[in-house]
Amino acid sequence: MGKIARVVLVLAQVVVSILGIFFGASVLPDLVTAEGGDEVARGHRAMAILGSMFAGMTILLGAFAIDMYTHPFLDVTSIMAVLLAAIAAPILIYIPLDRRISRLERERAEAAPKLTTES
Repeated sequence: MGKIARVVLVLAQVVVSILGIFFGASVLPDLVTAEGGDEVARGHRAMAILGSMFAGMTILLGAFAIDMYTHPFLDVTSIMAVLLAAIAAPILIYIPLDRRISRLERERAEAAPKLTTES
């Protein structure tokens, strides 16, 4: 899969996961990952999404709190920079976490048949 397609897939996963959070997990059961995923991977992805969204909100609230309580520094250019950072930071945090979760998911899927054949 190409890099651009992978980024689009990750962004779609974030949007679908957020919709799943708001409308309930039973509404969108198999759309959280491209493969469907197991329950552990879904939980890891939900925590990764929430953590990355928390980082974006922290960037926004921190910049606005500094502007309000310390000294005003936000003009149009710096507001746009803060907004872009608040959008880009969660994506840049989530993509490596998603890759790690996918790798661990594949390892669990490959280990499951080995465990059943050994017993």
